[in-house]
Amino acid sequence: MNSNNIISNLMRTKLFTIFFALVAGVVTISAKTIYLNTGGSSLWGKDGADHFAVWHWQGSGSGSWSSWMSMVEANIWSVEISDSSDKVIFCRFNNSASSPDWTSSIWNQTEDLEPGPNNLFTITGWSDGIWSIYEATHVKMGDLYYIIEFDKKIAKVVGDSNKYSGNIIIPSSFEYSGTTFKVVSIEERSFEACSNMTSIEIPNSVTSIGYMAFSDCSSLTTIVWNAKNCPILEKNGYIYPPFYSIRENITSFTIGNEVEVIPSYLCYGMKKLTSILISNSVTNIGDYAFFSCSDLTSATIGNGVTSIGSAAFADCTNLKSINWNSINCTDFSYNNPFCYFREDNYEYDIRNKITSFTFGNEVEYIPAYLCSKMNQLTSVTIPNSVTNIGEYA
Repeated sequence: MNSNNIISNLMRTKLFTIFFALVAGVVTISAKTIYLNTGGSSLWGKDGADHFAVWHWQGSGSGSWSSWMSMVEANIWSVEISDSSDKVIFCRFNNSASSPDWTSSIWNQTEDLEPGPNNLFTITGWSDGIWSIYEATHVKMGDLYYIIEFDKKIAKVVGDSNKYSGNIIIPSSFEYSGTTFKVVSIEERSFEACSNMTSIEIPNSVTSIGYMAFSDCSSLTTIVWNAKNCPILEKNGYIYPPFYSIRENITSFTIGNEVEVIPSYLCYGMKKLTSILISNSVTNIGDYAFFSCSDLTSATIGNGVTSIGSAAFADCTNLKSINWNSINCTDFSYNNPFCYFREDNYEYDIRNKITSFTFGNEVEYIPAYLCSKMNQLTSVTIPNSVTNIGEYA
């Protein structure tokens, strides 16, 4: 298996989590319930598989099969095994199998798994014939559920079957069982169909947001984005901006003072935004970051910006005013932030709509082609701080 296939497999593989069940405050002594998440696995979730079972045993003793695992919700399976079992093997069977046994009807199986100190672990992916394993568990802290990884001291936001609601603030870290865990990701579909959630604040620690994490959040209108550098998800050759499915509902998008990179497509098509302030901490604005924000009337570019991607503000048809504070931004050419250039033609070009372009008092360099073809400008003031002006600026 080549490295690209391994990476592709890992991207498609969802977490498999096993943990104790505490039901109505009663701890089961003779048996424990284990859970298996089959969603998204390239091996375990295909072909409509619905036959999963566990071989379990204690020490060097003989083992026994569990009954078939039962689905408790979408992609989540559970079964009870002996409380004394300290080793398990998960098996996926041919759908025609009538009962679990060691026969050719087993399609896939894990290696021997030994629970850690917390009797909990997660299978993360398939790579060169080996299942990757780390200790993990589900916890609820405040209003949110997480998968936590003890060895890495990280946490990942996951969904709640009762759906999140109201104003959600995701912390950058929290303490659990005497250990501080850093929140690094929002897993796929974590907030899907949370129709009563109205706002979300994403912390500076988040570096990834999963597939359809915010889809169908019909009441979500306000976003505070503090992620320092969180690239947009790419999956199977497609790009998935986290808020794309609800882009026309968003009325407020705040960029925090620690953000370093505004990823490509982040605010693509958020038609109800009227202004945007790029904080001074931002160094890079990605391609199409604010493309087609048609109600946007003004934008302020912070002094730390050193590059802006192609068509970042293209098709913002009401954008009239730009406050430019970038001290030293790289040159532009045909791929200007305010238009899209393709096959010798400018498309989604808003340069002739901009009527005000103000340079801040810290600007040292005006990039090439920055204000080219802004034919509605009647005056421009160059501050004393400017030492160089690029060609065709």
